[in-house]
Amino acid sequence: MSYQSFFGIKEQVAEPEETDDPIADVNIFHWNDERIQTVQMAQANRDRNFTYASVLNLSGDGPGALVCIRAHLDPAGRAAAVVGAGGTARALAVSLRAAGARVTLYSRPSERAERSALRLGLSLRPLDELGDGEWEILVQATPLGSDGEGWFDPEWLRGRLVLDAVYGPRPTALIAAARERGLATVDRVEMLAAQA
Repeated sequence: MSYQSFFGIKEQVAEPEETDDPIADVNIFHWNDERIQTVQMAQANRDRNFTYASVLNLSGDGPGALVCIRAHLDPAGRAAAVVGAGGTARALAVSLRAAGARVTLYSRPSERAERSALRLGLSLRPLDELGDGEWEILVQATPLGSDGEGWFDPEWLRGRLVLDAVYGPRPTALIAAARERGLATVDRVEMLAAQA
């Protein structure tokens, strides 16, 4: 049995002779080709749509925040309200839960917030219910307040500690209001310094 192979970049001049011998059906791809083999395309699709059951957080946000929080109080057994559903909020929520806190996410209604709470195994409440929530530790991990605006009702601030992870003016309106009420505070700069 013989096989005919045609390799090279030179244009073929003549058609191969007709034969009864089977001709191998071979596709050769360069690793940088736009079109890849079917099995590779299927695997790439699976990888693209894979949902991870756990998260490996290589940022220092969670550990840095815990160092700062523990300088004021031990989070173990305490209720913690985490505002947000993005990467920083998730990192801080996971770190607080690992430290023994009872964590609730507060966020504007969104699929991302629901997915975050479900994946992390946390309860989720609407942001406008933050004032009704019971918490000793409040973590603010959204862009709210980055322009110096007060996005909260100061009456909500009745816990023990407020951490505001937003980049913006120092102090943020949230940190200033918490200090006026005698709460311990941690801002983004302190949290970053603790990561070093």
